[in-house]
Amino acid sequence: MLWIRYNFQEMDNGVIIYKDSGGGTVIHFPYVPKIKINGQEIKFTEEPFTLIEGITLVPAREFFEKLGATVNWRSDSQTIAVEKDSTTVELIIGSKVAKINEKISGLPVKVRLVNNYTYIPLRVISEAFGYKVDYKDGVITVDATQDN
Repeated sequence: MLWIRYNFQEMDNGVIIYKDSGGGTVIHFPYVPKIKINGQEIKFTEEPFTLIEGITLVPAREFFEKLGATVNWRSDSQTIAVEKDSTTVELIIGSKVAKINEKISGLPVKVRLVNNYTYIPLRVISEAFGYKVDYKDGVITVDATQDN
């Protein structure tokens, strides 16, 4: 997969450090865990990555669509609006908060724009839609709960 990055540095251990569109530092580890949604391994067009804090980010539109959600982009406010069943989520590029069903909720890291793709923290957003998230043996599983 070809990644075009400006202002990046590749370390001897394969870690790539580069700047996102907001000037923040993004760490891309050569190892990305496998991601399964409801038991099926997911392949993304743009590769997910893990930050140094251990938080995995995934490309938003592709991830939400794999969950069966509807995604809308509002370029004027740099906002992603997502709907699935009775849940709505709004995310703004560069923000560490999400609006989930009209309630403000903190995110562990900001929503990032990298190579013209919006990246979101996988766990907190999955859980907002009622999914259970686990990590074991290099695999992140995102499974529907019984209520979902």
